[in-house]
Amino acid sequence: MANLRKAESLMDKVVLGWYITDRILLHVWCLVEKIPSKDQETIGICSTNSPPLIKYNPNFVNTISLEQLETVMVSEATKLLLKHPTTRLQKPKNISSLASNITTFELLNNIPGLDFNESATIDMFDIGSNSYFEDYFRKLLDKSEETNKKIQEVWNSMSDDEKKESIQQMSNDDMNRDEDGYKKPNDNPMKDYFDPNGT
Repeated sequence: MANLRKAESLMDKVVLGWYITDRILLHVWCLVEKIPSKDQETIGICSTNSPPLIKYNPNFVNTISLEQLETVMVSEATKLLLKHPTTRLQKPKNISSLASNITTFELLNNIPGLDFNESATIDMFDIGSNSYFEDYFRKLLDKSEETNKKIQEVWNSMSDDEKKESIQQMSNDDMNRDEDGYKKPNDNPMKDYFDPNGT
């Protein structure tokens, strides 16, 4: 059963730390509504609403460490601050999302205490570095066929057991839910967050 109160308490604990250390992240996070979502595997920004909102899976929040939760929350707040899911959102959404992730992870990668070790590295896509969202988007779009191949390489780099588990999760989606209907996290929930095809 999803423990919503615990998930909210953990996110509040991270936000409380920002009151002292980072008022900008605090303001960005507090301006956006956060709602639990049975369709969300991790934490993400829903850009179909105006204003956007944060959707989260309480099982994901309750499974990861407080440090990992802060990494995810900083990443999502930075995307909002940079207006990636609003005025800068472009189609196709999967390329836009990947460009946003690369931009954000590149910006945040050198901040002590944040762990982006499992994120898709910019080197995977050969699109240069130290750039900005629109540039990465254009380069990824120009290389969309190659980008899809790279994403396929990520899939191919997974062990057979990881692939079977992933396929089983997709086909048994309803079986991989708790009593409240929220998706249960995998053995490595941060891998789901950093997955270029994930939610």
